[in-house]
Order: sequence, then structure tokens, then C-alpha cells
Amino acid sequence: MTPAAATPAAATPAAAPPVASWQAELAAARDRADAGDLEGALQACRAGLLLQPTEPALHYYDGLIRRALGQPREAAQAFRRALYLQGDFAMAHYQLGLLLLDEGERAAGRRALTVAARIAQGRPAGALLEEGDGMTAAALRDLARLQLDAA
Repeated sequence: MTPAAATPAAATPAAAPPVASWQAELAAARDRADAGDLEGALQACRAGLLLQPTEPALHYYDGLIRRALGQPREAAQAFRRALYLQGDFAMAHYQLGLLLLDEGERAAGRRALTVAARIAQGRPAGALLEEGDGMTAAALRDLARLQLDAA
């Protein structure tokens, strides 16, 4: 009698990589940008956009990150994509307005800031704004007006 062949150990399935979500990628983009890792933040935004290309917040952060990276044309395009997807996105109007003013496009920048102020005016003063990092509608309205007065 021959010795019994060794039975192979039951193969343990390899752990599947965690399924990424656009929300997780957005959170990673925020965290990396806050830590100063703009390239990592941009990669997280790109990954999130692959998962959810119609999420305005991802386009908004793409714009913020690209602006910080010194890519004003790409930043403006990203803000405009966010606004195409969500026309009442006050922070995207505001950031686009600031960018356009910085780029010397005074009329377009003033229009964007005016829209941001109008949206903020239509909300309760203490309402927190989407992607505003704690900014209230009243604070955005006041900031937009200051920028408009300075422009």
C-alpha cells in the first residue's frame, strides 16, 4: 500500500480589494488636499469621477485642486462641469468667480459672484452650504459682495 497522497490544503480565497466608492474617493481627495498632497488629491478625484462622473462635488474639488496646482483653465472647466450638473451650487459659482477675476475676466467673474450671492440670499442666513467647509449662506453672501465691491 502506498502512502496516501497529501491532500492539498483548502485554498483560502484571496481577500478581494475593497470596492471603492465615489464617496470614499471624495473623502480621500479632501483629506489629501488638506494635507498638502495635491497630486494625491487629484488622483482621488479622478478615481471618484470614474466611478460617478455626474457627481458635482467631485468636479468642484477637481476645480479647487487644479486651481491650487496652477491650472486655471482646467479649474474653470471643472467648476463649469459642476455647475452644469447642479446649477445652484453656490460654492462652485463663488470659486469660479474668484478664478475668473484672478484671470482678468472681470465681467464673467462678477457674473459668477453675483449668482453665488443670489443663491446664498435665497437660503436661510445660518444654512450651511454644500462643500462650504462650514460656511453659512450669510457668510458667502457677504464675501461675494466684498469681492464684487473690490472688483
